[in-house]
Amino acid sequence: MPKVKEPLNPFYVLVVLLGVVFVVTTCAYGTMAYRAVAQTEEGPGLMSMVDRYGVQSMGVELVLLGGATFGAMWLDGYRLRKRSGSEANQPADE
Repeated sequence: MPKVKEPLNPFYVLVVLLGVVFVVTTCAYGTMAYRAVAQTEEGPGLMSMVDRYGVQSMGVELVLLGGATFGAMWLDGYRLRKRSGSEANQPADE
């Protein structure tokens, strides 16, 4: 019996993308904090945006990442229940 390839779970793509965005934001926030301690000047750009909106954006990113993670787990469970339910209804080969 050939193994059926499972369709791609779109939540996994979201988890990876949101994880990368979260890592970049966290690194930028750490760099901004280091510059504040080192008393280096801040120009316009990413560091000033992170200074203003860093905590809020990390919070939103964490909520989205958590939602995508739970969505991925839910979809996997749903597909597994659906597949096992359809296999139970198939006649047995003798």
